[in-house]
Amino acid sequence: MKKYYLASRAMMVRPYGIGPTQWCAIYQLASEEPTNQRNLVCMLDGERAT
Repeated sequence: MKKYYLASRAMMVRPYGIGPTQWCAIYQLASEEPTNQRNLVCMLDGERAT
């Protein structure tokens, strides 16, 4: 399982110079209906900005 995770991460994330968190946000934005920032934070289970 770990080898699969590392291989998929290397294939998807590294060529673009982004991390897993940014990849997850881009994926959510591409696969969901248009949304606002507050709803995106809820989908990503993020913390509220101060």
